Amino acid sequence: MAWLALLTASASAQVTPSPNPIPYNRIGTLHAGIQCQTFDDVFGDSWRLINVPPGQVQLDIPVRITAVATVLSDVSCAASIGTLDIVSVTPIGLDPGTSFCFGNGGDQLGCTSCPCGNNAATTSRGGCINSSGRSARLVTEGFSSLNASDLCFRVVRAAPSSFALLYSGTAQAPNNPANPCFTVNPGSGLRSASYDGLRCVARNIIRHGGRPIDANGEVGALTNPWGFCAAAFPGHSVFLIGHTRYFQVIYRDLSTAVCMRGLNTTQGTGISFTP
Repeated sequence: MAWLALLTASASAQVTPSPNPIPYNRIGTLHAGIQCQTFDDVFGDSWRLINVPPGQVQLDIPVRITAVATVLSDVSCAASIGTLDIVSVTPIGLDPGTSFCFGNGGDQLGCTSCPCGNNAATTSRGGCINSSGRSARLVTEGFSSLNASDLCFRVVRAAPSSFALLYSGTAQAPNNPANPCFTVNPGSGLRSASYDGLRCVARNIIRHGGRPIDANGEVGALTNPWGFCAAAFPGHSVFLIGHTRYFQVIYRDLSTAVCMRGLNTTQGTGISFTP
């Protein structure tokens, strides 16, 4: 986020409130701070909470907050970058997915190296570096039950103001036993001449629709997510109890940046569906 560069670390600094509060919808964790109650979101940014509805706050568990965010408005909480005027606080299930195929160079045996040296940091849990210098991550939340309605797929740190497609398959790539990485580093992904990222998913591919990426590089915060929590997402007709499907997102990126192929990817995530 460009405005992060404006952050001052001083709690006593005189800061001009943002004239344009923005809608806010993100997962994270609530904490009882020394000077104020804070919310650490998926980016690791910390916000001060105001107007918290009574009875809705449970500390130190994953929650989704919808709010109105005012950037650089708070000078009484040193860790804060602004305030969130709360609309709702909703507990969510722990991440039901198992991530794989990270764009971080992996085991350094060539199995997960990104296409043009655009490896993310070794601790990254997302895909290969994109034109904004970040590693896009597919985030899952909710429960894997086919009878529940809260499974959501969201994306963070993708190319801003772009477009993304979620798809799934029944195998991790590489799925060919003749490929050395099939044994050495299973599920490590494959390079593709079409992507600035890795291809993580194989076999019986199904496309689950496209979504716009907002100006923060996210899907599912200010735009609609994918999943049972959204409309027009397949259920029992595609996903079977006891089966695992592997999901990944492809998104548009600048064709003049990184590997100059115009498409990049997140990591992969496996979901084992339950009753």
